[in-house]
Amino acid sequence: MKVRLLFTLLYCCFIALSGAFSQTGETWPRLERSYMNHFYRENDSYSKKCFDDIFPDRQGRLWLVPCGDERLINSIGLFRFDGYSFQPVEVLSPEGTVIEAPLVTGFDDQGRFIGTTEEREFFRMGLDTHESNIILPVDSSFSNFQAICISSGSDEAFALGKSENSPPLLFRLEEDGLVQEPAFHYPQREEMPEMYGMTISPESIWLLNFSLPIYRFDRQKKTLDTYGEQDFTVLRKIEAEDRRTLDGRFMPKLLVSSASNVYLLFKAVYDNQLFGLDREKEKFVPITDQFPADWLSVDIFRDQAGNICFLFQDANAAYRAVLETVDGQRFDYSSVVAGQQDIRSLAGQDFRRQLFLLTGTGLYCAGIREEGLIQQTLTDKWGSSMADLPDGRLLINTVQDGWFVYDKITGKTMPFQGPDCGTERPAFGDGMKQQIIPDKDGKLWFISRSYLVRYDPATNDCESFNFGKRGALFAFAREGLAVYQHSRNQISFMDVRTQQAVAFGDGVQQQFEGFVRDILVDQQGLVWIPTNNGLWKIDIDRGESEVLGLENGFTDSRFTSIFEDAGGRLWLGTYFGGLQVYDPRTGTINIIDQEQGLSNNTVMSIIADDEGDMWVGTEYGINLVSKAGEVLNSFHQEDGLTYEIFERFDPFKSMDGRLYFGTRQGISNC
Repeated sequence: MKVRLLFTLLYCCFIALSGAFSQTGETWPRLERSYMNHFYRENDSYSKKCFDDIFPDRQGRLWLVPCGDERLINSIGLFRFDGYSFQPVEVLSPEGTVIEAPLVTGFDDQGRFIGTTEEREFFRMGLDTHESNIILPVDSSFSNFQAICISSGSDEAFALGKSENSPPLLFRLEEDGLVQEPAFHYPQREEMPEMYGMTISPESIWLLNFSLPIYRFDRQKKTLDTYGEQDFTVLRKIEAEDRRTLDGRFMPKLLVSSASNVYLLFKAVYDNQLFGLDREKEKFVPITDQFPADWLSVDIFRDQAGNICFLFQDANAAYRAVLETVDGQRFDYSSVVAGQQDIRSLAGQDFRRQLFLLTGTGLYCAGIREEGLIQQTLTDKWGSSMADLPDGRLLINTVQDGWFVYDKITGKTMPFQGPDCGTERPAFGDGMKQQIIPDKDGKLWFISRSYLVRYDPATNDCESFNFGKRGALFAFAREGLAVYQHSRNQISFMDVRTQQAVAFGDGVQQQFEGFVRDILVDQQGLVWIPTNNGLWKIDIDRGESEVLGLENGFTDSRFTSIFEDAGGRLWLGTYFGGLQVYDPRTGTINIIDQEQGLSNNTVMSIIADDEGDMWVGTEYGINLVSKAGEVLNSFHQEDGLTYEIFERFDPFKSMDGRLYFGTRQGISNC
């Protein structure tokens, strides 16, 4: 599936939760939807099912919680969506039996699911094994424990629970079980509600029910505050006979923003009123006057980045929305949710980039257009390699015009004159430097003809090591040992200190039938050499080499580039076979080409962003590919690229997370 994402520049002013916000509906900048995909297939009955909630995991997969009737009738508590198909997931007990009607509510700190069984037992489930364990209090004196509600956030999870010999108590989830929070004392009430909601923030744990009071446990002071009707400046209560049926969908929603603003939405008993907590007065005040008068509050959602989406319906029952970002800015988000019916849940890593919607007609994915994402510099130069300087500027080498420095704040570029490095020709003169590699001490290494050069940008000092052979590519196999390409099809292992070659035996391949296209030393210390006639794996400790190609499952053995992800998988570019994602541990290969939405099958460069998604330079644009292998977007000159034909130069990720791609018509950064 191929989707396109174009981006719009975000301009806005600062917002604070005191009295009225400075922005109004007339002044909010708009975020526009760039695409909307509906994951509905006529021949896939699972895509037509009713879902209530959605959870994106750390690997980019989506997990969907079926509606209550679906769970009860079919005993299926989860569906997994990998970008292509829906698969039911049975939650298995430790004995291997299926847990009936499980309710998944979130993740623990290790990324495992947590939830409750029909009998209100607390369980934890592995995402890949589907095996679960019933989690009990560490203190065995709590017998017949039942979880009233559970919640997770900020890599932690809590449960409000009770046993036959105790009032409701608060427990923190640890690896070996539930640990009681001794300072929490549930207030005495005539009757305890059957259902509770819970919200966790670093400062507080909030407990709420369909009606007041609301409880806030202060995690620092170890105190419990109660908010009743007297703590709301305006409160419209619906008479019992006029209320909708009270089920989990209509539980009040309380969210805490990254700036510690507290928002509360009542959905049933108190007439869809939206409040914010005035921390000076310790009262909840209505904030509906901060939005258009004919917008009725429907729901509020928080993404994994901390942005909050306020969902409304206007007088014509059309959905409207406002996005409040982590820095307090607000945007009109209505275009993104326009045209939907019966929105049940919103989720995503970052609502400014992408939004998943669960509605009465299925699962949707919306991309957000954001102009200004792609910037350009040196559009009249051929950019080859880049590196960060200590002051935050970018050092750039060009193929024909020497060196430059790019100021990321001002956007200005100026020539750079480096020191004398003791090389025959100036190391900082004209001529292509295909790589600049930083070491752990912040020094920058590059090849200048037959020299390996070490430059210290902090002191502007330089040192060179003459290897006697003109080089192109290199990598460090270990400290002080360089893998050095010195002809199109040869490498040597060079001791930097002695400037002499090091032999590791006849089993270590150093000459290849194909041209060497790249060099990678992986997390295990293995050396990988992609060539246009196979992929070589070299283990210098064992003195062994192996070549991989078509017989191993690759569909193209003419490799162009290589990148190792955080999980140890190798992402390999090929001339005509697209991306080939190889797992050295299992030998599995995942092919991502034009049939899966890649803009071009000639892949020249690969790099990961801070979220672990891959940006893939091809001979026709850049592609954004998720960790799971789904092609999310493609970028071209009309989207802001200086040039859309990418060649053999490595892209670069700077300290601030921005990505830089060199081409013969300048550098694009995004």
